[in-house]
Amino acid sequence: GGVTSDQIFSASLSSLAVSVLPTLVASACYAINLPLPSWATPKISCGSLIHSAWKSLLGGEILSKSLVFLLGQECSNSADGSDPNAAKCNGNAAEQASATNLAATRHFQMLVRQLIESGRSDTVVHHLHHCWKSCDIISTPLHQFDTPCSILCRQLQSIIASIPSKREVAMFYRAILRHCAKHEMPKSGNNNYCSQHAREQLDGICKTRILPFLRKVLLPPLSEDTELAEAVVNFVMLSPPTSFQHQLESSLQPYPTLHAVDWAVPRCLAQLLALACSDDCENTTDTRSNADQEDSDSEDSQTDSLQSFNSANVFLSQIFTVASVWCEDIFVTRTDTVQQQYVTEFLLHPLESKQLTSNDLQTGLSDDGTTLATIIVQGVTLRLEVSRSESIRRDGMRVAEAMASLLGQTLRFEELHPTDDAVDEIVNEKATEIVQERKEGKKSRKSRVRSAPRVLDPDAEYFTDDSDESNSSQSNSSVDSHESDESSDSNSSWGEESLQPYPMNDDEEDLRHVSRPRTLRVCLAYLITSDKDDLAYDKQHSALMELATIVASQPLDLLDFVSTLVRVLLFLEDKFDMDQFAEKRWDALMAFGVHAPLETCVLLVGEMRGNISLGNRLDALSILGSVARELSGMRMDTHQKPVSNSCDQEVVTSCSTRLQRVLSLHATPAGEEAKRVLSTQSSKTRRWRNPRTSPNTTANRFGPVSVQIMYTLFAFLSQTRNEKAIWGGPIGEKFLSEFLKTLSIILFCARTYPSPALRVLAADFFDLSWSFRDAKCAEVRHAALMAIATCVSMVSVEFLIGRASHGMSSFLDHCSAFDEDADCRRLASLVGSSISEVLNINMIER
Repeated sequence: GGVTSDQIFSASLSSLAVSVLPTLVASACYAINLPLPSWATPKISCGSLIHSAWKSLLGGEILSKSLVFLLGQECSNSADGSDPNAAKCNGNAAEQASATNLAATRHFQMLVRQLIESGRSDTVVHHLHHCWKSCDIISTPLHQFDTPCSILCRQLQSIIASIPSKREVAMFYRAILRHCAKHEMPKSGNNNYCSQHAREQLDGICKTRILPFLRKVLLPPLSEDTELAEAVVNFVMLSPPTSFQHQLESSLQPYPTLHAVDWAVPRCLAQLLALACSDDCENTTDTRSNADQEDSDSEDSQTDSLQSFNSANVFLSQIFTVASVWCEDIFVTRTDTVQQQYVTEFLLHPLESKQLTSNDLQTGLSDDGTTLATIIVQGVTLRLEVSRSESIRRDGMRVAEAMASLLGQTLRFEELHPTDDAVDEIVNEKATEIVQERKEGKKSRKSRVRSAPRVLDPDAEYFTDDSDESNSSQSNSSVDSHESDESSDSNSSWGEESLQPYPMNDDEEDLRHVSRPRTLRVCLAYLITSDKDDLAYDKQHSALMELATIVASQPLDLLDFVSTLVRVLLFLEDKFDMDQFAEKRWDALMAFGVHAPLETCVLLVGEMRGNISLGNRLDALSILGSVARELSGMRMDTHQKPVSNSCDQEVVTSCSTRLQRVLSLHATPAGEEAKRVLSTQSSKTRRWRNPRTSPNTTANRFGPVSVQIMYTLFAFLSQTRNEKAIWGGPIGEKFLSEFLKTLSIILFCARTYPSPALRVLAADFFDLSWSFRDAKCAEVRHAALMAIATCVSMVSVEFLIGRASHGMSSFLDHCSAFDEDADCRRLASLVGSSISEVLNINMIER
């Protein structure tokens, strides 16, 4: 049925303990300027809650079972003529103990479920695994009913069944797999399990140390829910392994490999799926053997066989799903090698451990009848042809050997198994080279003539090149001696011919303190490196240098990292006084804006709602304006510039030449004009005009996204119009002026896109800007007039006639004559002339 008041009370207590109390403690410590105690940290406080709830549950279970056991004895004694009142009292005590046990059970389940749903699966798994380890020592049942381990497993299974989201359950499964592998794998030793002996040791560790807990906790839900099994496989296997966190460290291996935890997780998951299917098959086989052999039971036997076939197909379908991703060309060529090794281990274990048969490989598992063997052969072929990394080819070779062995064939790659003869041949070649080098060294030493060392007299007279003929003989003798020395040196192995030329095109990759980032994930790890790291400067510099290039290549995970990386770049500070920090940071933000404009706009607008500084808000607006220019094809400087200058230029270019001359908008400064006149007068050379060039047509890529971006900014203004922290005071006036200018730039850049929504937006923007025409701040008035000038060329003539009849012309005339700011007077005159010209042209056409 429905939710009882006890369940609501339990949920409230759990929420109070998980969310409210830690915040209150932290706020109280901050208010009285005290450091936060260690027990109030999230990990320790959650662990204390879990352990206390588990002890309460275990105590309630022991009390309830004990009283039930005693009540049974009393009932047997009352049948022999003992006191019935004592039995009644014991019955009441048993009911109270049962109610206490039920309350403790609900509290434990609610607490663990809320921690899992709040994203603290790692903390939950750590403490529950510790409880299971401590309870595993107690193997005796509690009054012949349950052991503590069975109680814990039953509670966890109930918690998993009560969580509606399959993704959250899959995250919990992944946390359990990783924690068990990390806890049970040896801390030191070989992290490379490619050899057969090492893989046998790994399988032994998985079966004896890791699988007992996984089989008791995770196996029953996997056996009962096919959708859960699919979600777990997709989430665990297609998510990045933990080796990505250590991939940035330098290694002596030719290519990065998995760490011990990531070697164990896929193999444990494959064994769990195989066990789930085998348990289902055994259950259905037992049911079918106990069924009657009559004709009326034929339908039941067919149903059992179908269930057995489906349970076996669950394991095959999960293997087929992962293999379908593993064999894709884009996965082989663009996915990180560590991720490919991780997925390969999941496919290798069923093949090596003979959990699959040759018939399973030949069974059609897709709608078009594609078999698992076909998919695997396709993936192996791609890996053998690719030359991207040695690791990728080795993955294909290992899978090919395992599948060939399963099919009864023999396949062996020398690259994976170098024979003894090959090793001996390599050793003999090296020894021969060393002996040959030694012989050549002896010959060169024998052939070299050692000349007696010359003794120089420091008091001897020094002769220059202009000396007389008497000294020429001495110089000739010295030259001969030098020639002899050079001839003797030429026989040495250290001559000029042995010197290798220095490559001028060397990118100095070997001199880097950190490796060059190749993916967005590595760039993010570099940017968020702690300041205490000795390589923090090098990592941040490398990430900023490569980020724009990586984003321009449009990787597959671009949209996944837009929100995180844009937020990090927006608030990134130059803590190391880095060269070209602002330029590289701006280039990276512009790259995200150009290649993911909608996602970047939504994020920037969302950040402007928060409690951030005015500088960050202005940076966000500048990014939106520069992205609009870049996508629309306006070749302007994409780095930060005063927005008003660019908008003035755009407004000027949108007006007629006659109005520009009347208002002197195109005039150059007086100094530059004087220099130009003087240079023209002083030179008598005839000047020819510049040759005509063919116009270049550029597609307006900003048009399709301009409407959504403008609506997002309008929604931001509408939802935050009453917030004084954003729009109040001088800071709010500055932000409002830049906000209107940015909208003007966006509308101007989208003017060539054929969309009826732009006319509607232009009319709305005209009305919005007109409401700020008489603002007290000159910057706001200037931005409003600029927006009006931008909208004039996009709205309909009927709209302008209607606004002109409501006093627009008189206001512009008054502003152009009496406004306090010169720029406002100039711009008001320009807008009034433009409107008059548009209206006159319309009257002439009519």
